[in-house]
This record gives sequence, C-alpha cells and structure tokens, in this order.
Amino acid sequence: MLRRMLEAASFSDDAAIDILDVGAGYGVVTEEALRIFPKARVVLQDHSRPMLERAQAPRRGTGPALCPVRPLEPSWTKAVGGPFDLAISGIALHNLSERKIIFGVYRAIEGLLKPGVYFLNYDRFHGIGVKPHLEALREAGFAAVEVPWQEPPVAIVIAGPRP
Repeated sequence: MLRRMLEAASFSDDAAIDILDVGAGYGVVTEEALRIFPKARVVLQDHSRPMLERAQAPRRGTGPALCPVRPLEPSWTKAVGGPFDLAISGIALHNLSERKIIFGVYRAIEGLLKPGVYFLNYDRFHGIGVKPHLEALREAGFAAVEVPWQEPPVAIVIAGPRP
C-alpha cells in the first residue's frame, strides 16, 4: 500500500527531491520512498526521539535528517525546514486523536510544500470516516483531493496543489 501511495508522486526515479515524512516513526514510509526515489533527501518528523534514532540507525551518516518535534508544538513547521517537493505520512496522523489537531497539521503541511506538489497520506480514518478529512484538506488549501484506494477504516488520500 505504501508503494501504491508513493507511486502517485509524479517524479522520475532519479529525481533529487526533498521529502517530509510526517509522523515518520521508525521510518517505514521513508524506506519505501527511498526505494522509489533513491536520490531524495528526506526529513523525518516525529515526536519520539527513540523511534527516529531507530529509523536513522541503518543509514547513519548518509541518511535522512531527523526532526524530533511534535506537530502539536507551534514551532514544528520551523523545525522541519522546507519547502518540500513532497509530504508523506503513513499510519501516523490518526494517533493525534483530535480532529482539530489533525486538521491543523494538514494546514501546516500545505504551508511547507512548494507550489504544485502533493501530500500523500495512508492512514486509518476511524469514527468519522475519510470524508471530513477530505473537506479539511480542501479548506487547508489543497485543490485536488482524492481517495484512489479505500478499505474502511484505512485509505490512501492524495492531496494536490492549488490550480
């Protein structure tokens, strides 16, 4: 499913792109992104330093940058840098629990992206389902929002750029 999600990014496999992995955890989504885009530079964002250190261990010295900051903190967007060519997240944002917080992260992600690029999210959409998330992504500034695959409560969401 991660490969399927990442294939929605329209970059060549030799592109030297900058990627933000939001809620990166142990780096599973980053690993898959680097298989598809081996020249990418990735910033892994997560609030758990031990998880990020485990994600970095196999690539120490050559791997992605780590950013152990919570998306609940107002300064998290400054800490990760940017702008990015692509933002990704996999089975992570639902852990923030509250819609208000998750929807705020969507707005922050949109602000971290270069014009004309995407946010790809593979997540669990418990309770309220995926539709309110799509609406929140549109309100955050993403013009093209779609669900290419869904098996409730899990779905892949592609949030595209403004026209």
